[in-house]
Amino acid sequence: MKTIKKFLCNKRTTLILLILLSIKPLVFSQKISEDKFWTNFTKSPNITLTPTYQTYSIEYDFGNMAVKVGDPPKVQGLEFKKNDADLLLKIYVKGIYVENKKLNETKARNGMRYYYSLSYKAEYGYDLVENKTGKTIYSFERAGGPYDTRDFESRSELETYMQNSLIGDLTKALLSYTQKKVDYDLSEHNYEVRLAASKIEGESDAYKDINKATEEFKNAISGKKISKGTPAPYIQV
Repeated sequence: MKTIKKFLCNKRTTLILLILLSIKPLVFSQKISEDKFWTNFTKSPNITLTPTYQTYSIEYDFGNMAVKVGDPPKVQGLEFKKNDADLLLKIYVKGIYVENKKLNETKARNGMRYYYSLSYKAEYGYDLVENKTGKTIYSFERAGGPYDTRDFESRSELETYMQNSLIGDLTKALLSYTQKKVDYDLSEHNYEVRLAASKIEGESDAYKDINKATEEFKNAISGKKISKGTPAPYIQV
């Protein structure tokens, strides 16, 4: 890790790699090869909770809907408690209504299929609240978006679905999204990513310097663990 930081802090190396980005449109007559390799990227939690907090509980608000919530989302290694926790995670999905809709028809083996592409309004997101003080320490909120319904064999079946089941399906979908957002925002995640190091073929000293810096950068991070927030020059993916 020290090797990576030392490399990234080298101003000359960073400048060369930035030059590579700026001159790439100008070297279209030169042959550029790509050396693809794997490395590991760590996405840190958006907020540090430990060791200040040790436990959390969850409160759901679905307005007048009854929704099965499933397992609680994980929060940065904190222990889940039903009551009397350090933090209260308030997840809400409510106030859903259709703003606009467009009927779509598609051909299928047994005839036509019908579905709606629609835009909806809603209140959904979460608040992470410190139980002792009532202070919100982190939050996420959205107010609507696009959605495609399931498709049906007839327009009458589609309209019945719109009247009876759409809001329930949307609520479940937004709950699932919000729970995944909690996990993404508040816990650490490790990803294996593939990068491409570009090299320019030619005898120019400038090309040699660029290729040398590219190779050094590749060797510095190849198979290593890099973290969100670490300064890095341009990388072509």
